[in-house]
Amino acid sequence: MATRRSVGFSKRDLLNKVATCERALGFVTNPEHQDVLRHLQKLWKELAQKSPALLEAHFANEIMLLSELQTEISKAAVH
Repeated sequence: MATRRSVGFSKRDLLNKVATCERALGFVTNPEHQDVLRHLQKLWKELAQKSPALLEAHFANEIMLLSELQTEISKAAVH
């Protein structure tokens, strides 16, 4: 997985992740990867509606892991 780094928690950052999922769905052909990307996209949308402070306090590690998963699926589709 990707190296640990700070993860953006603003609504804009999370909506960017939604858009990234949408772009990845355009080239991912594996049905399982597509399902995961769709679920991640839905989750990012839901998280974007939450308070950034709440996200950072309670879900920082989980958001980072989900972001890494999204990156790995996108990379796998290209190779």
